[in-house]
Amino acid sequence: MVAPYRGIAADYRPEELLGTNVHNAGTYPDTAAGRTNTRFLADVEALHRAGIAYDITDERTVEEVGEPTEGGVRIGRCVYRRVWVDPAALLSPAADALLRSWLIDPPVAPAAADGSASEAMEVQPDALAGRRRPAGAGDAISLRWRLIEPPHNALPLECEEATDGEFAAGFRAEALPAEAVTSLRFADDVTTLTVNDHAVSLVQTEEGSRAALGGLLVTGVNRVRFRRPKAGPRPFVWLEGRFRVLSESRFQPGPGGTLKTEGPFVAAPSFAAADERPEVGDLVAAGLPFLRATVRLEARIELPRATRLLRFHAPAMDAARLAIGGDPATAWSWPKRGELRFELARPLAPGPRVLILELAANGYNAYGPHHYYGGDWHVVSPDQIRGVRNFADPLDAPPCTHVSAWHFRPFAPPASLRID
Repeated sequence: MVAPYRGIAADYRPEELLGTNVHNAGTYPDTAAGRTNTRFLADVEALHRAGIAYDITDERTVEEVGEPTEGGVRIGRCVYRRVWVDPAALLSPAADALLRSWLIDPPVAPAAADGSASEAMEVQPDALAGRRRPAGAGDAISLRWRLIEPPHNALPLECEEATDGEFAAGFRAEALPAEAVTSLRFADDVTTLTVNDHAVSLVQTEEGSRAALGGLLVTGVNRVRFRRPKAGPRPFVWLEGRFRVLSESRFQPGPGGTLKTEGPFVAAPSFAAADERPEVGDLVAAGLPFLRATVRLEARIELPRATRLLRFHAPAMDAARLAIGGDPATAWSWPKRGELRFELARPLAPGPRVLILELAANGYNAYGPHHYYGGDWHVVSPDQIRGVRNFADPLDAPPCTHVSAWHFRPFAPPASLRID
């Protein structure tokens, strides 16, 4: 039995934790993920009642260690000649092909009238095709995205302790217009602040301190000095406003599927007028590498036929929601297996359409650690923020795990759309 681990995770919403018994999952909400889980457990129970021996695996195990062999599919030391894949499981095309000849559907036939279970059904070679549409099905439409409005952007400043308790940072800026509305945001309480030798007043918030910069920025290098009331870890400071953050060196592939650049970065004017906003693909290189807010993009398409399901191909973001014309936006959706899907409440008629996609970037690009030599590592400890080798690093990690390059996860809208 191939359990729908990915299928449940794809539909799971964080708020479901509040209604879940975290000790044994004896109770959980009646949601899409919960109903998938309930259905799978009912199938397991059916096998118990039928007295059929079975093993349970997950999608990733099938993809990584499953292999064809004479008379079945080998996983580890076992060979299986009957395989059942839960309808919600998310498998790669290669895994689909591996299992196709050995599928049964369903794993247990309906119970007899006297309540006894019947024999397992025979292998159905085309069972998988009945449950899943091939990944390439549907009409493909290329997408050309334009920024709707400049997002509220951020540029982290790297600080050094200048004197006891006082820190200094610098950044380069081009001539920024008044609508850039720049400010400095600190993750700490800050008592005094100067920008280019001008004293700046601070506002204390629950998340630290904030200061509006007005017209204090200059073209070229800007100098920031500030003091905290007490010692602590390395301070986190961001320049915020409506501007682009451009790297003076090119982006190139980095470790673990990241992008990397040596910088340095410069705060450059954003796109002010609608006719100046370019078509965008790679949002990291386009000026949004550290984005913490969402960004809204627009694409115009000609829909060839009516549809209720839109499948966006090759997105690179954490989440997105879609609005079509003047309709309200959909709920947030997460990419699954290289696709971002939206099932509409009612069919969308053919003809010209305006798609508005709101993208949420990822926390790694906003908070890092950007200089960690392994890129976006699967676990982050305090020492990885400091760049000190620790238990969470690989065994061959260097004593200092920070490098000069900055690392980012790709952030881009989908390249094409398929309709079903």
